[in-house]
Amino acid sequence: MGLLSRTFTPELVHLAIKETGVRQERTKALPSHLVVYFTLTMWLFTHLGYGAVLRELVENFPLRKGELWRPARL
Repeated sequence: MGLLSRTFTPELVHLAIKETGVRQERTKALPSHLVVYFTLTMWLFTHLGYGAVLRELVENFPLRKGELWRPARL
């Protein structure tokens, strides 16, 4: 996950979201920037189902100092 987040920096992901105009309008289970990382993670773990890929993302994605993330309630 570290290589993924260093290759596709948060700034790059936010720029891509801004350029495509697909930013979320309300808070969902995954914010749009995490959907990008989720999609990239699915390519890394093609042998896993969606739930296991999400677990890999949530448990191993490096957060910046002081940054917190948790999915919204479904």
